Amino acid sequence: HFNKAIDRDACYYLADALGNKTKIVCEEVEKVLMYDPNCKKITLDLVKSMVVPQRKNASYEINTPFGLRDVKAYTRLLNEMFRNGVEAVPIVASLYYYAIDLLNFMTLTEKKMSPADAAKAMGKNDYVFNKLGRAPECAKRWSKPLLCRVIRRLSDLDYEIKSGKCCTKIAQELALAIGDDAQSVAKAARELGYDLNSEDAQAVWEAVQDVLHHKEQVGARELDAIIASVALQVPQSYTVESYVINSGSNISAMAHIKLNHEGEMLEGVALGDGPIDASFLALEKVVNRHYELDDFQIRAVTEGREAMGETVVRLVSNGRLYSGRGISTDIVFSSIMAYVNALNKIAYEEGEA
Repeated sequence: HFNKAIDRDACYYLADALGNKTKIVCEEVEKVLMYDPNCKKITLDLVKSMVVPQRKNASYEINTPFGLRDVKAYTRLLNEMFRNGVEAVPIVASLYYYAIDLLNFMTLTEKKMSPADAAKAMGKNDYVFNKLGRAPECAKRWSKPLLCRVIRRLSDLDYEIKSGKCCTKIAQELALAIGDDAQSVAKAARELGYDLNSEDAQAVWEAVQDVLHHKEQVGARELDAIIASVALQVPQSYTVESYVINSGSNISAMAHIKLNHEGEMLEGVALGDGPIDASFLALEKVVNRHYELDDFQIRAVTEGREAMGETVVRLVSNGRLYSGRGISTDIVFSSIMAYVNALNKIAYEEGEA
């Protein structure tokens, strides 16, 4: 077809990489010959430098928008890949190794090495890595500390996925991996389901920067807690007046909760599967409305027997997410506070206050 000789090993590589679809094979070999039209023979090294195995294509193609920190293209492609059934492990691995390559490239070019020489020193094809992959442009979009932080997070995420310890959606975590600038954080918030206005988005970004002074990375769960803490702050239409919880090994948990709603006392009583479930059901009776509980998180924010517990609750109302946060040494009370915090946001946004 091309009037060129080809090594047997190159044939085996192409067959393994591309399958038996002649059209695809021809298109890829054409790319090889465009790169080196004067080659006397199509060698294994030549096809390996130009042809990416199909099984790696899906994860490979996300590298460039990641490197360019093109948040819109990156998250669009990321979500498209997950919808098409691409697994998280190859995506994370591809981003991890690409980020390391980019870091090495930055180090070499800082030593006055040309992009072509840097690619060669790394064992990369200059045309693929620098021209198609736009490595010099990508390197300018990152600082070394940020890239190192992202590499660390991708490494941790790889372990969490493989060990079954990743408790948030992978797309949300990877949306954060692209960086911690204001646009990236706002995009990651949208991945979590929040539609922040410009003022709230700025407040969330500033809070993320404060956290990054004390730790290397912010994951999806931390971002969720930050949004609950600093965004969508509204007047307190509902406040907790009192609560009584009864529970035990031989009785159903019961909650009796009183709320002050702009001077009017409202109360609800409910049985539930544990004190927190009973409390949330009682609160639904207070406001006479059921809300879907999208997420519920509890974590210790201090140590010891008198540790403070932080609760984050996410409620769904009319298709929108509302996040509430509560802190107390009593996790039941912190849960009630978080739920009421979310209720106030719903009341404010939907004009019920």
